Amino acid sequence: AAELVRFHPLFAEKVFGDLEDIFGYKNLEIDILFAPGQIEFGVVTKLEAFDDDTPDIEPKAIEENLTELFKLVGYSTVPGKEHLRQVLSKKGGDLSQFLTKSYVKSGESEIFSLLDEKTTEADRLSDRKSLVLRSQLFSPMFIEEGLVIDLKHSRWHILFFFERGQFAGFATLFAFQTSLEIYKLRISQVVILPPFQGKGLCSLLLDQVYSHYLKDPKCAVISVESPTLYFQNQRFRSLLRRCHSEEFDPIRQILSSPKSSFSETKSEVSASLAKALKLSREVSNRFSAIFCFFYASNDGKKSQFEKNYREDLKTQQDKQAKQKKNAFRRKFISFEGQPILRSQIKQILEEFNEEPVDIDSVLKDELERMTVLCEKVK
Repeated sequence: AAELVRFHPLFAEKVFGDLEDIFGYKNLEIDILFAPGQIEFGVVTKLEAFDDDTPDIEPKAIEENLTELFKLVGYSTVPGKEHLRQVLSKKGGDLSQFLTKSYVKSGESEIFSLLDEKTTEADRLSDRKSLVLRSQLFSPMFIEEGLVIDLKHSRWHILFFFERGQFAGFATLFAFQTSLEIYKLRISQVVILPPFQGKGLCSLLLDQVYSHYLKDPKCAVISVESPTLYFQNQRFRSLLRRCHSEEFDPIRQILSSPKSSFSETKSEVSASLAKALKLSREVSNRFSAIFCFFYASNDGKKSQFEKNYREDLKTQQDKQAKQKKNAFRRKFISFEGQPILRSQIKQILEEFNEEPVDIDSVLKDELERMTVLCEKVK
């Protein structure tokens, strides 16, 4: 018999509402059983309502919410324990028949490509889509405000994670077509189930995505949709490991070439990294600072970097203050010849008179974050 593993979702708005509050029941229990080999579910609920004499107060509509949730992933109603038992008793129809194309493997961790734009009806496309859709039940449970993807679009690339042969999660990638030839890739969802977290699956995914799509001349940008801080750090670590290769020697040499200012050096590094790693301008600006810190630390120039980075942060703060001052002036000019309410003046002054940023405090926080991030890069 397979080992039973129990874990809890991070988010439960789809069942208990936006506030995730519960009322109207006693001894409430909801168990969602999951058969990983078939990506099938069965729900066991204990919904014992209070005998309340107050007719105006209705128990939370948990059963209706569960029904709506499961309809999103292809069920006509909430599947029960009997449904799961019938599925498990059938021969065939399990996930293994679709795992023919390994995306990448490392030790006991493996990622399979289950669906991409090249998948055809000959590959039992409808069955694959059903599996993918059912796996999407985990999206609103483990991604804040996570949505079920629309598989009508053919440009989804779906990856399934496995650890020691067991389904461990999934990732969804979407290719935005910007022209007939060029597209932008977005890592949309990454869900790794709690029992399999900390096994290196996230790093394995990122390393493979960059290895695959950096070689594709048709891919212009690789982005991540609303990344958490953890995922962003994992992404930057993956990029730093990639920067060890010889092809990045010219970018590393920028750090030692004479420039009029650190800001100019970082700007040139940022532009080069954006091109080499297919990063957006915003992400390359952030990553360039980490890149400079990493190699300055390795070369024994950490103190010089801290001094230069502080000056760069001060320059950015002065620039933002100037932009804010100009915006303040424009607001008053827009009121020229018109009566200004006291509340409007108060609002404008509050916006302008915010406490100035403590550069040393910001620098300390930034350096601590970069130190922790870079310590785990080999």
